[in-house]
Amino acid sequence: MLVPGLGHYEINMVKALFKLLWDVGLSRLAKMLGFCSPKAQLSCQNATDHHKSWQIIQIFLFSFSFELLQQYVDYARIQQEFPTADGYFQWIPHRPEMHRFLSDAVFGYCLALHVFRAGIRRNNSDAINVAKARFAPLFFGLSMPFYMETFFRDSVLRTKCPPELLNFLKKHESYSVSGNDCKGEGGDFVLESFNRNVKRLLPSGLPNEQGWIRACRNVERLAKVNEYMVNILGISDSTDPEYSYMYGIKNEILQFRSIIKESKMVDSDSTEGLCGEKLAAEFCNFHEVCMKNFKDYAEEVSKTHSLQKRLKPKPIIISKKQQIISENYLSFTKEELKTKIEEHSMGDTKKKEWQKIKKGKKEGIINFLKDLQKE
Repeated sequence: MLVPGLGHYEINMVKALFKLLWDVGLSRLAKMLGFCSPKAQLSCQNATDHHKSWQIIQIFLFSFSFELLQQYVDYARIQQEFPTADGYFQWIPHRPEMHRFLSDAVFGYCLALHVFRAGIRRNNSDAINVAKARFAPLFFGLSMPFYMETFFRDSVLRTKCPPELLNFLKKHESYSVSGNDCKGEGGDFVLESFNRNVKRLLPSGLPNEQGWIRACRNVERLAKVNEYMVNILGISDSTDPEYSYMYGIKNEILQFRSIIKESKMVDSDSTEGLCGEKLAAEFCNFHEVCMKNFKDYAEEVSKTHSLQKRLKPKPIIISKKQQIISENYLSFTKEELKTKIEEHSMGDTKKKEWQKIKKGKKEGIINFLKDLQKE
């Protein structure tokens, strides 16, 4: 029986949101936070640091949710109505396209990620699986075949497994190594943490078999020695179950809200992102496209009774820039793109930048080619 690692599932949920929302507002938020150079922007866009990416999504979620709800509360006050969740969702269909798009993205996908993390922390099976089901269509909309398949396999497993096994899965969605009920982690992250502790005990250089055996046999004993020494010396240990550190993002939320207000993005008919990026014509229907891809995939699986063939639907195009890139270069292989780039004459700075980008994703290579063509 295979169960997806919730830690890596969360990482890819964050990456999916960065793909969806980069040209909409995350690019501007990244600049506000200091990711200003092209290299820093690309690193942020690829969500290479999960902890920073998580905090960026949290700033985006709370900033836009406050602004979206403020519009509804003002409307309810004028109408002399009491604001409610039902009232908000009845009011949304009458709003401009951008407002409807942001409402779907923020209260659908961003909030689902937030609930998913909360469920993992507290080993709450219902919260985890509701969040997975709400977020899953985005994997299909962005054509992420590995996680499309992972979601389906896990759903089928939970539907068909015996009640005893399902109860076991529900009780053990996540694990708390410290014993704190609010610090659960996915099993994959627990294993990674254990492996990290083992690697710390290995001598520098290439480890041999004897070194691995010695480290693995003594890791728990040495952890007790470390705990003993920490108590004697009175040092604050970050592994203490009562110890926690969370960087406050209140100021960043307020700063980003002022940028949103200034842009008038929420209450206008504009189809531009916060950085002035033109959005594609079909951007407002992205949720419908996600659901269509999801249903098409489910129908194909029900016909073939197999998940072996990874279907790859056409991904959503959010911005005009993505549309141009898609039309011009999406059919090219990475090798063809590299050949095309190396036909251009590049200065020393560009050559150094290219050496790093050529090892990365296709999207980064395409963006680099577009920049070369503009020069």
